[in-house]
Amino acid sequence: MSQFASHGAENAVSFAGGRSPEPRAGILTIPPYIPGSSTIKGFENPVKLASNENAWGCSPLATEAFQKTVDSLFKYPDGGARALRKAISEAYGIRFENIMCGAGSDNLLELAAHGFLNRGDEAIYFKHSFAIYNITTRAAGGVPVRAAQNADLSLSVDALLEAITEKTKLIFIANPDNPTGYILSFHEIERLLASISEKILVVLDEAYYEFADDPAYRTALPLAEKYKNVLVTRTFSKMFGMAGLRVGWGYASAEIIDVFARIRSPFNVSIPAQNAAQAALQDKEWQVQNIRRNLSERKRMENEYTRLGLRFIPSQGNFTLLPFDTQTEAEALVQFLLARGVIIRHMSSNDLPHCLRISVGTEAQNDIFLACLESFIRDGNK
Repeated sequence: MSQFASHGAENAVSFAGGRSPEPRAGILTIPPYIPGSSTIKGFENPVKLASNENAWGCSPLATEAFQKTVDSLFKYPDGGARALRKAISEAYGIRFENIMCGAGSDNLLELAAHGFLNRGDEAIYFKHSFAIYNITTRAAGGVPVRAAQNADLSLSVDALLEAITEKTKLIFIANPDNPTGYILSFHEIERLLASISEKILVVLDEAYYEFADDPAYRTALPLAEKYKNVLVTRTFSKMFGMAGLRVGWGYASAEIIDVFARIRSPFNVSIPAQNAAQAALQDKEWQVQNIRRNLSERKRMENEYTRLGLRFIPSQGNFTLLPFDTQTEAEALVQFLLARGVIIRHMSSNDLPHCLRISVGTEAQNDIFLACLESFIRDGNK
């Protein structure tokens, strides 16, 4: 259990004793987000393949820009992140005034929920998708509605349409999806938007956009210009390798951006984060190289899963989901790897207790993981 989750459990005990302020109704029913583990007792530098981080780190230009901010730490950042928004606008050919930056793309997801959900309104997301959608919806007083996924865990627009009621105000879609790695095609996203009320906000979370190489996949940025009820979110945490700085952005109509501007924190993106993100956008050569090696290693790992006779879902992210026959088998592999200094993600928190998600690591990290995996398959849990 994470430190954050443990802290939440301790607070729940004190509330029950009646010695603390009472939280808003429903808060203590929200399950805390539990991040992937980072440490293993007895291993100074474990192989961490649990959090979909970019194992190669960030651009040297981003590191240099970060280091140059040391003398500015006493200052407040530009609350409007104007220089960063200009850099994003130029990098992706989109309108400056329709961009909002945040402390990671999670910040934009929170703004969507708090800005557009009244108490009792419903927000739809796929049943096994990113846990933050559930947490954010409930924190805003909304009601989470989980749309069914197909037997193979793939995504269906029809399932989203079937879940819509008169109370639906928000739809969250991770595309590519986390943790499955599946996508919805651009055509299917267009079909969804043409089939629903413009009063429903559709959030297209493209955190893993850069890793998708399926020809059917396209960014939804043009749809945010065509429809006033579309928000597209991106992050610098994944491909750009800057998860520790917490910087992301969203693209939407002027009306949505205006709502966000009224409720966001005044200085929600730090000076180091803004400067490093701007520099990372300029390093095109590094971006190409980084995407190439992530995709190459993802393919190598999936080839090895095939060779070892393991089932997996072909991924469009920097990770792969492995379904096992039973929860017991999945947990056995987790423990086997932990004993050898390797951390992967058990997906029980996504109601997939028989599944494991493995992030793409560096070549050296993946060598260690794959050797351990082959040993587990060959010799069993010994």
